[in-house]
Amino acid sequence: MQHIVSFLSDPKTYNHPVNNVTVVQTHISYVFIAKPYVYKLKKPVDFGFLNFISFEDRKFYTFEEYRLNSRISPEIYLGVVAIVKEGNSFKLIEDGNYNENDVVAYCTKMQYIDDMYSLKNLMKQGIDNQLLSLIAQKIYIFHKGADNTEGLQGFGGIKEITKNTLENFDQIEKYIGVAISKDDYTFMRNWTEDFINAYEDFFTKRNTQGFVRDCHGDLHCEHVYYKDGAIIILDCIEFNKRFRYIDTISDIAFLFMDLDVNGKVEESNRLCAQYIQLSGDYDGILVLPFYKAYRAMVRAKINCFQSDNEGITQQERDGFIQKASQYFQLAKSYMQQSSSGIVYTVFGNIGSGKSTIALELASLTGGVVINSDAVRKKLAGLDVFDNAKAKAGQGIYTPEMTEKVYTTMKQKALAIAHAGMPIILDGTFYSKEIRRNFYQFFKDEGIDVKFIFAQCPKEELIRRIEKREKDASISDANVEIFMLLKDRFEDPGEEIPGIYLVNTDTSIEDIRNQLRNVIS
Repeated sequence: MQHIVSFLSDPKTYNHPVNNVTVVQTHISYVFIAKPYVYKLKKPVDFGFLNFISFEDRKFYTFEEYRLNSRISPEIYLGVVAIVKEGNSFKLIEDGNYNENDVVAYCTKMQYIDDMYSLKNLMKQGIDNQLLSLIAQKIYIFHKGADNTEGLQGFGGIKEITKNTLENFDQIEKYIGVAISKDDYTFMRNWTEDFINAYEDFFTKRNTQGFVRDCHGDLHCEHVYYKDGAIIILDCIEFNKRFRYIDTISDIAFLFMDLDVNGKVEESNRLCAQYIQLSGDYDGILVLPFYKAYRAMVRAKINCFQSDNEGITQQERDGFIQKASQYFQLAKSYMQQSSSGIVYTVFGNIGSGKSTIALELASLTGGVVINSDAVRKKLAGLDVFDNAKAKAGQGIYTPEMTEKVYTTMKQKALAIAHAGMPIILDGTFYSKEIRRNFYQFFKDEGIDVKFIFAQCPKEELIRRIEKREKDASISDANVEIFMLLKDRFEDPGEEIPGIYLVNTDTSIEDIRNQLRNVIS
């Protein structure tokens, strides 16, 4: 293997002009950066959860790496190249014209993309709301199209969940006293086992409902890029199907966790709210703390493994252990999370800024947004961005459908609130009677509820609605519908106590300050 590494480290090896080759090691691969391309060579290693010892396995998983990543980023993953024996040396064959008997190694060939475009680096300058929205949409579309047939055949079931999570503890046991204390190890293992036992039926239901899909498996900030207005996602797991054939909420939980560990908690909260709003997977929130803890444990484990790499300095080794300890503490914090459920009900006329308030509240509180338009379309079998092409009071906007939407919102909100998480209901809630009904429903269930009335001038409402008609939007409401329904909306009075008024005809920061007063 070392002869092949030396060969690929030589600029003269390549079929295009290369000034120098940068070699980067991961725990499973050598990465050769020969701009404008990158070549990945698998190491002959066996970690239990992956086995690249044999040549045939390395070949198989190299082709799998190309196939699977081409699903989501075909512009980056260009193919598989071969290294063949030629006399006393080697030759790199990139056009597929080789005798397989002469091949000594295979590499995945990729288009080079600078790390400056990675989310890990972009977050240093700040992550704006538009970028978070694009990421949520990219992952939602990927998950929606991912295969789920094998999930119904056993992958992603309770057996696999148990194996994946408890395997982490088996593999990190030797790092007790190095990166994790014995007490923390025992607490986290017991918590994990107790959670799996308590939610066994729930996990099984998720599987049969099709939420277990052929996902990415390693979705963190270093694998998400933003360049030229597009989201690019790299390096899905190819080496073990049980790590990739998982619940979609487990897949994206990795990214939420990675934003958290990098101090971007509000951005993580907002991304979560946007993804859940697009997918309609409100039930998935109930197991999100479990999966975020699991993902933190995976990263801790990987850093422990990297601390054992050959050829690294003691300072580098200490850095890996320190990072592993940070991930262990984050995992523990998810397991210890406890808060009282609260429902924020954001209401107002069409275009009044309800959804802006809802997402800002989600960022500040970690709450889940349940949007009435999104729920309505999901109930009708539509995608959230599909236009229902129905007039007010017709199609999916009949009074009967509206009642069904409100009932669904109550049920989903109640389950999440009982789990101790904040909920943000986002809808017009146009009548005093509807608002009274929601208030009494949650009060009877012992759930605290706050109502927020979104306000802005009529001229601004119309301007926003006209702009929204030109952009992709969950809401189908246009100016014509607004003019038909505006007089039906009943301004709040004394139907419920303590309604908060939030002016949205102002800056985002001012809206956030108003919401901080509501939260406090």
